[in-house]
Amino acid sequence: MFQPCSPLSFPLGLRRHREKRVDQQRIWAYVLTNSSPVSSMVRGGATSMKKAEMSHSVLPAARPRALTRTAAIFTVALGFALNAIGARAEGNAVRFGPNLLLSDETRSPQVANRVESTIAANPLDLANLVVGYQVFGCQMKPCACRVVATHDGGATWSLPVFAPLSTPADHCRDSSLAADLAGTFYYSYLDQTATPTGLSEDLRVAVSNDGGGSFSRSSAAVHDAAGDFNSIDKPWITVDAQPKSKFKGTVYVSYTQAEGFLGAIAVVRSQDGGSSWSDPVIVSPIADGAAHQEVQGSVPVVAPDGTVYVFYAAYNPLTGPLSIQYAKSRDGGRSWTAPATVASGLNSPGLFVLNNGMQQFGSASFIGIFANSFPTVAIPPDGTIFVAWTDFPNGSCVNTGTFSPPCVNADVRLSVSKDGGRLWSPPAKVSDETNATDQFFPAIAAHPSSLLSLVWLDRRLDPDNLNYDAFYTNTLGGAAFLPNVRVSSATSTVDSNTDLGDYQGLAVTGNSIVPAWCDDRMKAVNIFTAVGTIDP
Repeated sequence: MFQPCSPLSFPLGLRRHREKRVDQQRIWAYVLTNSSPVSSMVRGGATSMKKAEMSHSVLPAARPRALTRTAAIFTVALGFALNAIGARAEGNAVRFGPNLLLSDETRSPQVANRVESTIAANPLDLANLVVGYQVFGCQMKPCACRVVATHDGGATWSLPVFAPLSTPADHCRDSSLAADLAGTFYYSYLDQTATPTGLSEDLRVAVSNDGGGSFSRSSAAVHDAAGDFNSIDKPWITVDAQPKSKFKGTVYVSYTQAEGFLGAIAVVRSQDGGSSWSDPVIVSPIADGAAHQEVQGSVPVVAPDGTVYVFYAAYNPLTGPLSIQYAKSRDGGRSWTAPATVASGLNSPGLFVLNNGMQQFGSASFIGIFANSFPTVAIPPDGTIFVAWTDFPNGSCVNTGTFSPPCVNADVRLSVSKDGGRLWSPPAKVSDETNATDQFFPAIAAHPSSLLSLVWLDRRLDPDNLNYDAFYTNTLGGAAFLPNVRVSSATSTVDSNTDLGDYQGLAVTGNSIVPAWCDDRMKAVNIFTAVGTIDP
């Protein structure tokens, strides 16, 4: 049981706080102040944590869960079954069209990186897709997240429009998109306001009823006041767009909530189109920074029956291991199961850096391209759950004694469940490269046929494991994959200024595939797309 205490009486210890980042402030700061253990949760303000109704006791973060002998046998059997399925069908052939620049801000040119792309499709009009992204190194106001839209399936795109902010001086971060059955788009993001006492943050959700042409209406789902010990980070949005769900239309946003140096995954929901929001509910173990525990990178997803899942990464940020965990709710987000595990004991510190060509890479933390092992999830109409992430089964990380250590030979891996998360297949490597290069930042999406599409960034074409391209594959069962297809028509050149954010986007509609990736071919990171078509 976590007992409340005020910020002033908070126990001293290894105090963790997430830097409420402006521009490229993306590093977790840990300050050693004492060594007393943490057993209390700071409470107060609008972001105070509310523990979920759990069916079991909360488990420690990032601690591998032992399988019983019976469960292990069933897991192996499931893996064999998936391999058999993959042996019969290795995905569907696909053709990609020309690469298109989406972040063409001719109306407001800036020297900055456009990163963290997110994309959603309109269920009522599959030719209508919307892409959002943010700007690092913003030099002109407003520093708002951007949105572009297409109404012809991705052949042409609008110029960017801005998501609303509380003030023109605010910064927008960590955006994500979703659409409901009526064709309404929802855009969640962090709205950060600088004050004399620090940053104030709103987890804001903006709404578009015109296919992404404007997002004039918005509301604050969560507020974090300046000057406290709390912060919110990495929100992700989804909408129950399942026709047979009794909760359809419910909007869910998950995020990481930190209070002092404790952190957890929280969820809020709206049942009136984003006009009002529930209180936050904690769905993960409460991670203790003093014990080197982190939970981060949550993503909510809704199954065909209306069950909502929240997946996230739990890890030791110094050395690993990594665990991919989840909780689920069958009553529209009111109560949640105890955390369960997709895969554990994975070789990753959760947050890490990859080679950016600097001489110091490999000998110190924070020097390199920031990347992560956060999960990406998709559930097709048959209810199969696909979860992908990045780790280092054949690679390695340098223990620098601090956070975001340097790592090499990253792999994208995929695990599958066909029974609502009770059993999971062993993680399968997605790429077919064989030269020990990095594959990272996966995004996945499921077709109505239950085919799964996957896109990621890939360094296989560079023998120095530095520059990257976007690659694609698909799978019918999660064990065997289509021979990988290069999506980008030009290689992105990496240097010391390359910052790709934390994720990229992918949407699919029927036989179409629309990735939105961070591309560095223009000496500044921009958002590109290319429409793919699955061969009949």
